[in-house]
Amino acid sequence: MTRIATSPDLHLDRPAAMRPLFKSSELQADFDRDGYVVVPFLDADEVAALNAHYASLNHDHATSQGFHVSLDSTDRAFKRATMDKLQQAARARIDQVFDRARIFVASYVVKEPGPRGIVPPHQDWTFVDESRFVSCTVWIPLARTTVDNGALGVISGSHRLFDHARASPSPQCPTPIGDLMFQIFPFLAIKEMEAGQALIFNNRTLHGSPPNLSEVARVAVGIGVTHEEADLRHHYLLPGASRSRSSATRSSRNSSTSTAIPRCRSSTTRVDGPRAKPPLG
Repeated sequence: MTRIATSPDLHLDRPAAMRPLFKSSELQADFDRDGYVVVPFLDADEVAALNAHYASLNHDHATSQGFHVSLDSTDRAFKRATMDKLQQAARARIDQVFDRARIFVASYVVKEPGPRGIVPPHQDWTFVDESRFVSCTVWIPLARTTVDNGALGVISGSHRLFDHARASPSPQCPTPIGDLMFQIFPFLAIKEMEAGQALIFNNRTLHGSPPNLSEVARVAVGIGVTHEEADLRHHYLLPGASRSRSSATRSSRNSSTSTAIPRCRSSTTRVDGPRAKPPLG
């Protein structure tokens, strides 16, 4: 069996230079250990208000089956208005849970009914200098989610497996799990949640979701959060660049074999806001 290798330098603790992101030391410890936490977040009235807002929007970007986010829209005004609405709805609770945090993106995250909505295990893009900061997604379902309607799942501790820069676009920029995405799907722990709860996961944490086999869309909110002082970064494939034939092998002290990770020519750009569409779970 081929073993996916990890970096020998990865460890459980946060880097010494990284201050806690959560106000609660207990939540911070759970987040550091598992790569995610689940917390109460929005009340019933707030959930109802966001459901009503989502229903009022013109979703011309939506697909009849499958997965889509409001950031898929090509209408800049639509995306900005939606982000502003979601940030306004979440800001007070963000300030209660996190210590001096900034929101850098917000979107509705929707899984339409049908078998084509499966999202295989993946990590989200790199948004910050992860030797100093951490970024995470606050994922909030607006209705009860179960394995039958596309609840989100995570692999506990997987944020400690790889230390590569996670670039766009996918699949042109290879990842360590590559073609193994569907093979590791059974290892996802599906988190059945009530409306208004939040699954807060490190953007390095492997996560994914089964298709929505119910008769109604599964609507959630995804909000990107990081330390308020962190500069945003985005790694991306240079336009017109071809994939290198060479490879970089990441190995583990405990691995007899390793998986080669092809190099993806990339550039790191500091940005003032989200100029590309990040995955949000």
